[in-house]
Amino acid sequence: MVFLTLLTKNYQERSIKSMEDFGQTNQEASGADPLNPSLPSSPQTSVPQVTNTGEQPQIPVFNGSISPSPAKPKKRILIVFILFIFVVVLLTALYLVVGKNNKTAILDSITQKSTADEKFLPSEPKVEPTQTPQVVEGIDGWLEYKKEGEFSFKYPPEAQIKNYDDGTISVSIWGPTQQENTEFYDGLSMSFRVLQAQGKSLKESADESYLELKDLFESSQPIISSVGNNSGYTFHVKGYIDADYYFVEINPDLHLEIINATKDPTEAGFILSAEKILMTLVLTP
Repeated sequence: MVFLTLLTKNYQERSIKSMEDFGQTNQEASGADPLNPSLPSSPQTSVPQVTNTGEQPQIPVFNGSISPSPAKPKKRILIVFILFIFVVVLLTALYLVVGKNNKTAILDSITQKSTADEKFLPSEPKVEPTQTPQVVEGIDGWLEYKKEGEFSFKYPPEAQIKNYDDGTISVSIWGPTQQENTEFYDGLSMSFRVLQAQGKSLKESADESYLELKDLFESSQPIISSVGNNSGYTFHVKGYIDADYYFVEINPDLHLEIINATKDPTEAGFILSAEKILMTLVLTP
């Protein structure tokens, strides 16, 4: 009987102890402060219960992605901006250096070209047109062509004179081997044409004609020469035509272009006749 009473008392003490432990555990789990139940303490992270089902529990895997802190994007932007400024400055410096070199090369090329042009385009000669024909032997019986206020010359009586719409006057004699409807290759062939200066000097008129012809034919460089008693320029053209070009000044407003394409394969004296025609040229400004 006494044993049963002690056993019952021991069971009651254990029950009371278990209930106190259970209550303390609930208070800690619910976050309540045992000293002040009205003020909750800091929340505790609950640990999920794992049911033993025979399967391996799923462990979270770290995928390497970490949210950057606010300071890192600003630092990256600053670095990119500095690199951008550096590239702009570098490209600007390269542009200035290359541009300067190109300008220098262009200026050198222009200077060299101008120097080369000055070598084969002589300075303006002293022009002294005359009204007195040069004394020429062997022209007895020759005829005279005269254009008032411009120029005149003498020519053989067997020569043919033609006037063209552009103002050109031609003097020609066919040689013994010359045939119709072919290029000119035997005989005397000369032409005279007055050009309006239009503000150009005699040198500029000669240069202009030379530059037009040199792209089409083999042309020599213009040089200072004389026609009769008159100073001027001359150059030779070889190709489809083979002729000497002369330029003399009638007055500051009028220039005279003379083309001598005379050929003398049979030595009939045509070249000498052409020279005498040039010697009899008189300018009448």
